[in-house]
Order: sequence, then C-alpha cells, then structure tokens
Amino acid sequence: MRLLNFTFVSAFIITSAVTFAQNENSSAAPNAINTITSGNELIISLQKELQNDSLNTAQWLMLGNAWEMQLNFDSAATAYHNAVLSDSTCIKCLQQLAGANAAQGNVNHAIELYKRALTHDTTNRSTRSQLARLLKRDARYSEALDQFDTLLKADSTNFYVWEQIGDCALKTDSIALVLYAYNKSFELKPQNLPLAVKLINGLIHAAIPYPVILSIAETAIAYDSTYIPIVRAKGYLHYLAQEYRKADSWFDRAKALGDSSRFTLKFSGLAKYQTGNYYDATQNLEKAFAYDSTDKALNFVYAKTLIEIGDRQKGLAILNMTEDLLTPSPYEMAMLYATRGDAYMRGQKYRSAIKQFSTALNFNPNQYEYIYSVGWCHHNAKEYEQAIDVLTDFLRKAEQEDPPKPSTQDKVRHAKYLLKYAQREVFFNE
Repeated sequence: MRLLNFTFVSAFIITSAVTFAQNENSSAAPNAINTITSGNELIISLQKELQNDSLNTAQWLMLGNAWEMQLNFDSAATAYHNAVLSDSTCIKCLQQLAGANAAQGNVNHAIELYKRALTHDTTNRSTRSQLARLLKRDARYSEALDQFDTLLKADSTNFYVWEQIGDCALKTDSIALVLYAYNKSFELKPQNLPLAVKLINGLIHAAIPYPVILSIAETAIAYDSTYIPIVRAKGYLHYLAQEYRKADSWFDRAKALGDSSRFTLKFSGLAKYQTGNYYDATQNLEKAFAYDSTDKALNFVYAKTLIEIGDRQKGLAILNMTEDLLTPSPYEMAMLYATRGDAYMRGQKYRSAIKQFSTALNFNPNQYEYIYSVGWCHHNAKEYEQAIDVLTDFLRKAEQEDPPKPSTQDKVRHAKYLLKYAQREVFFNE
C-alpha cells in the first residue's frame, strides 16, 4: 500500500501548509491552495473528457488517482472500477481498485481483485506483495505465508519477505520456521533492530544457549547502542545467564536512555538483589510493584529486600498480600471444581464428574446445588439407589434453606422428577 501511504502524506503536507500559512501569513499559502485547486480542476477536466470518451482507461486511472490524492476513496474506487470495465486485462487498474477497496475496509473484495490481477500475470511481484500484506493484515496468516513463499522463490535475498514469513509463521505456531526466517532476514540486514529483538525473543523462547543469542544482540547493538529494546534484551540475556552484575549494568543503561518499563524495573531490581544492592533493588522493585502487584515472584523478592533494609513491617505486609494471591477463596475453588465437573458430566464421564462436584461441596458446603449435581450424575449413570440417597438429601436441605437461594431452588423441580424416576426403576428392578 505504498501508494496509499504516499497519498496520505501528500494530503497531510498540503493541509499542513495551508494551516501554517493561515497562522503565520506565510508566502507558501498561495502555492498550497493552488495545489488543491489544481487537483479539483484536474478532476473536473477529466470528468468532462470522460463524458466524450468513457473507454479511456488512462484517464479513468488519472481520475481515480486525483480522487485518492484528496482521500476520497469511494470516488476513487468508482473511477478505478470504470477503468477495469474499459480494460478488463489492465493489471494496474485492478491493483488500484483493490487498494481503494482496502482503504474503505472492503478487504475481502480487495483480496479477490488482487487474485484476479494475478491470473493475468502470475509473475507480478507488486500485486502479489500487496496481496500478501493485505492477507497478513486481515490475520489470514497461512494464506499470506503462501504468497510470501512465492515471492521468496523469485528473490531469496529479500530481507523484508523473510521477516514477513517469520511473522506469519509465528502466528501459525511454526516455531522452527520463525527462527529460520528471522535469522535469514537478520543475516541479510543486521541493522534491522526491531527484527533483531524479535529474533532474540524467539531464540530465548526456544531455549537456545545464551552465548549464541548474545552474539546476535552484540551484532545488533553495534549499529545503534541507544536502541532501548536491544539494550534491554542484552541485560535480560545476562540475567538469564546469571551474570547479574553485567545484567545490572545494561538495565541501568536502558533506564538512563529513558526506559521506565515494568520489565526493566523488575529485572533491574532482581539483578541488584542478586548482587546484594538491596536499597537500589527496593527502589526498582517498588516501582515495578506499583505497575502490577499480582506478580508473586517479584513480590517475594521485593519483600526480602524490604526486610534486608530494615523495613520489616512493610515486607510482611507484602508477604501477607501475596499469601492471599496464592490461596484462592473456598468459593473460587468450589467454582473451579464444579465447572470441571460440569465438563465431565457433559462428556458422560460421570464417575469423574461426581468426584469434582464432591470436592466442590467440600470447599463450599452450603452450595447445595453441588449435591443436586452429584445426584444427577448417579441418575445418568443408572446408579439409582445412590441417586435416591443424594437427591433426598438435596431436597431436605433445600426445604430448610433460609433464606432460599435461587441456585438451589431452581433445581428442586428437576430433582423431584429425577428422584421419582429413580424410585420407580429401583421398585421394578426389585
């Protein structure tokens, strides 16, 4: 979509020039206004010409482009559509029409237009590249991967295509291809620092030895030692390698460059703790804790640093709060087991379901609907005598419930039906 980007920038420059001229009485004002005026005059002129020759493909393309320059993609699409009608084999016309549709959000139609253009020329890299990028933008990663792979066959040294393949492979969980593609792209253009960060993260995830990954970070940082994501990554790699003093130094460098991310604050604090610098560790961990107080591992170290510097009361408060995070409430645990029980029951695994509902009841004995669920499982498993005992117990407790809970009372009618059915089955079997 380079054309669309250029169009947007051009329109922005023109608009900005007019605004600046109005505010500053700049002499550039007449030029900017003349540019817009000339665009309108061109549109009017082309429209008159096309009234006399409606099959002039070149003029339809010019009119579409003039509309695009004014960000009027609806009118541009109409002009490009007429260009296609005048010459159905015009690849440029199909490309421009697809781009105008994509700009309006008509992604599926744009994709079909790009594919149609490719039927006329399968070797057209511009069309295929636009199609691949649009498929990727629309999260159709497998389809995009096929298109980028075709582009790669035409030019295996294209670092951009290799990176796009890595991005798509990442979304389809093809980790081996991710690493291979990112590495190929990095070899072709090592100064691409955002790519270097993606490659480093992928290698860390794949548990590649840290010295190997560090060499990539060092290659990248040689191009720009102020690029924060790379500086941060280098610190993290030293931390993972348990080289805490080096990690501390690199995280400090990242902070000096303006990095105030929670990640850097956390691992800077952890590195300082490992080197015995408890006071500075506390300062970093306190800021990271302010971002997210649910990080249990961070909380433990933060509490230990507080205790080390003598602030035991605050350290204990952090530990007490963390204990609450580690110990779910009985109500939440009951819900967890009951939900799992429901899944087993739907899968007709009644023995497993009964075990889950019984555990849920142990966590929350006053939630009588779990008794009903156990009885229903026995009934479905044709264990009618057990169903009678459990459902009778449920109905007795439901009658005594004060105040009545909807979750219990809603089950009473069905429980009575199940009980009656089970009693009849037991009677006739005897």
